[in-house]
Amino acid sequence: MNNKYPTILVILCTHKYTIHAEQQIISIRKQINVIVKLTVSIDSDNDETFRLWKNLLQKYFKDDEYKIIFGPKEGFSSNFINAIIKSEDDSDFFAFSDHDDIWDINKLYKAVEEITSFNQDSLPILYGSRTRYVDKNGNYITLSKLQKKLLKFENALVQCFAGGNTMVFNKKLFNLVKKIGLVNVKSHDWWLYIIASAVNGKIIFDKNAYISYRQYEDNISGGNIGLYQALIRLYGLLSGNFKSWTERNTYYLLKNKELISSNNYIILINFSKLQNGNIFERIYYFFKSGIYRQSLLQNIALFISAILKKI
Repeated sequence: MNNKYPTILVILCTHKYTIHAEQQIISIRKQINVIVKLTVSIDSDNDETFRLWKNLLQKYFKDDEYKIIFGPKEGFSSNFINAIIKSEDDSDFFAFSDHDDIWDINKLYKAVEEITSFNQDSLPILYGSRTRYVDKNGNYITLSKLQKKLLKFENALVQCFAGGNTMVFNKKLFNLVKKIGLVNVKSHDWWLYIIASAVNGKIIFDKNAYISYRQYEDNISGGNIGLYQALIRLYGLLSGNFKSWTERNTYYLLKNKELISSNNYIILINFSKLQNGNIFERIYYFFKSGIYRQSLLQNIALFISAILKKI
């Protein structure tokens, strides 16, 4: 990095105003060694929601440091991807935020430090880290799990590696996602991991946590912690929901096959044959595709899902 601080566009997506919004905005404002611009995408036409967010942003940001846009009202994933499409690429890096985060002051700087250490501006780079889960009062609960296996396309097809609110990515990946356009996928963070790995970009997982994430009843996407959440994830693998998610991902990947590296395109074709084959083909292409998740139990469930045609 040179002496000029890098500019980071933080994309914060929400469908409401919460009592914790100000604490999050303050934590974004306090980021060190970076220049922060902020886009808030409101997935609602509620006038009161707009007024509250505008008043809050005016309190901490200058007029040329933030903007408010409106989402397509098709769910949180579309809101984030739509915000990328509507944003300019005049920042050095880009980051996602939810309205319930609390960021450490060096959260963005540490991410940029990791990304720039590769000195690969021409390579799509996606950074994600562990998450520090806290209760609604901010008291520590636990950390998200370490990702110990390689982060590559075979993993990305069936699992995301980090929470979207930890992710920071470079201009190359930003423009690639923008070029593909709006897609109806389960999760924006998972989609970025899929795209970055599909083109043989660099995926960085930081074992440290620089973000606190509240856990309470009305979280859209919870923390994936504890036995109960583990059972939910296993149920998700064995249900029809997971199959619908992976089929949508496959559909959009095949629509953009010219962007995918040749080695990963072969993996994608094998994965597609796994999804659509008879039981013998599903078993064969399960191993031929090389797909895997990050834990033994999840991989057992993944194999059972393949047998039951639930992928």
